[in-house]
Amino acid sequence: MCTSTRKHIHNGKDYPEVWGPQVADVFSRIRYEPQHELKAAIEATGHKLEDIKKIILGHMHLDHAGGLDQFMDRKDVEIWVHDKELRSAFWSVATGADEGVYLKHYMDGITLHHLPGHTDGLVGMQLNLPNSGTFFFISDHCHVIENWRDGIPQGWLARDHPAWFQSTQRLKRLESTTKGRVIPGHDKETFLQLQSEIKDYLS
Repeated sequence: MCTSTRKHIHNGKDYPEVWGPQVADVFSRIRYEPQHELKAAIEATGHKLEDIKKIILGHMHLDHAGGLDQFMDRKDVEIWVHDKELRSAFWSVATGADEGVYLKHYMDGITLHHLPGHTDGLVGMQLNLPNSGTFFFISDHCHVIENWRDGIPQGWLARDHPAWFQSTQRLKRLESTTKGRVIPGHDKETFLQLQSEIKDYLS
């Protein structure tokens, strides 16, 4: 399974040309190396690109869904996305309204939560692990941990502020009930900490 709620599946080698100069400037890349390519990142886990059978899209912005072309010829891959997000993406592309950013919920310990705010159909993933507890991979509902910790949305990046606050309150209740851990979509320190814990666990 591959989820964009943590590992973005954009194709990095030619992203300036694919994204265009305006979007590439807004979503500027500080560092990009061969190991950051989707194929290499999956192989680093001991698996192959061909092993991916399910893809969960938190939302369909190009920095999270831009690598889907690598799976377009696969008939054995399920792609999960909220219907509101899919319709919103089609509408945005067709009308140019959000030009540039778009190119039952249970299975095996995973729950998908509809978290509107950043986009209409954003989906977060709740992962329940028997030994490590519960994790909430919330995509871009919160870009960085400060958004979550302080309860402050990410300015104009939150398209619907009332919906964002409602989603946040629901997540806070889930966090409290499960004693879970929230992983924002773009927080480097949180990701590196989680990555080091996984390495310690596997070693």
